[in-house]
Amino acid sequence: MRVVVLGLGISGKAAYEYLLKRGDHPIGLEGDDFFDPKGVELVVKSPGIPLSHPWVQKAFAHSIPVIGEIDLGLRELQKKGKTVYGITGSNGKT
Repeated sequence: MRVVVLGLGISGKAAYEYLLKRGDHPIGLEGDDFFDPKGVELVVKSPGIPLSHPWVQKAFAHSIPVIGEIDLGLRELQKKGKTVYGITGSNGKT
């Protein structure tokens, strides 16, 4: 699958490495890199990349799904039949 990872900070690099191990051929974009949407099937967006960013808008314009790194992990766990629980909110997580 041709996947583009937007943002190569700590979590973006982890998503990139995971996709490599999974057998995909990810393309990582950082800074002023050019985003060519041709043939891209999925975009994994790092949290620091806003939805208003030109890369994300280009993906939307080409009807390419844009997900976050957490969603990538959740999808993989669900494929394996795992149950995932989320703890949300700002209190009670410590």
